[in-house]
Parts: sequence; structure tokens; C-alpha cells
Amino acid sequence: MQHVNKKLVLPYTRKQMFNLVNAIEDYPLFLPWCKSVQVHYQREVGVDCQEIKATLNIAKGPAKFDMTTINLAQENLTLESDSIKLKLANGPFRHFDGGWKFTDLVNGTSSIDFSMEFQFANKLFAIALEPVFLSLSNSLLEAFLRRAAEVYVPRR
Repeated sequence: MQHVNKKLVLPYTRKQMFNLVNAIEDYPLFLPWCKSVQVHYQREVGVDCQEIKATLNIAKGPAKFDMTTINLAQENLTLESDSIKLKLANGPFRHFDGGWKFTDLVNGTSSIDFSMEFQFANKLFAIALEPVFLSLSNSLLEAFLRRAAEVYVPRR
């Protein structure tokens, strides 16, 4: 089982970063390995909670695969953090679990925690895809930071 844990403090609000990560349909605009996205559904499942099922078409070098997740996006209007939980619906994994946590700090800044654990369904997939998927996973936060710099004015 592989684990990825990343944390960054950013000059953007938690809402700005939450909105970027939750806008799955925009991923092909700034994640070069995300070739397309199909949003199957997006629905409210409670107070300030949304469920999104989407398929990402991922390609980097010779590695190509589709991955469908169900994301549970929780905006906490009264608390100081928001979250997005990721669950695998379909893809080349035996196990996949992940999530994002967005926390307000001071002066319009925030911290983002990203965690993920995964195991490919068989050894052949693991040999072929694991190094690529680890590389993509480890660079994900930085890609969202670059996207935030394009979309928002940083707070200083």
C-alpha cells in the first residue's frame, strides 16, 4: 500500500482552494496528465454537503487509465475548515482512499492537507502504473497552487 501526505500553507483562503479542488470539470485545463473529465452526477446530500461522481481520463507517457471516484465535499460554514473525501468507484485499484482538508489561518491565508493511500489491483498494474501515479500524486498540491496563482490574487 502506498501513502501520500502533503501539507501547504497558501496565500489564498480556504474557500478559494476548496472551490479550485472541487471544480473537477476544470482539471484538464491545468493538470497536464488529466486528458478529460466526465461528471456523472453532482447532488446535494445534506446541509452544506455535495456528492460528485466523476471519471478522470489519466495519461502520462505510456501509462493510460480511467479512474472514477465519488467525492463528498463538505463546506462547513460555521467551522474553520472544509473537506473533500475521495472514494474509488472504478479504476485499476484494489484500494483507494483519499481526502483534502482546507483550514483558515490568519490574514486570508489557509493550509491544505492532502492525503491518499492506494494499492493497485494486481502486480502488473503496480509495476506499470505505481511510479507514474506516485509522481502525479506527489505533484498534485503544487499544481493546484499554480492554478490558484492564475485564478486568484494572493493575499500578502
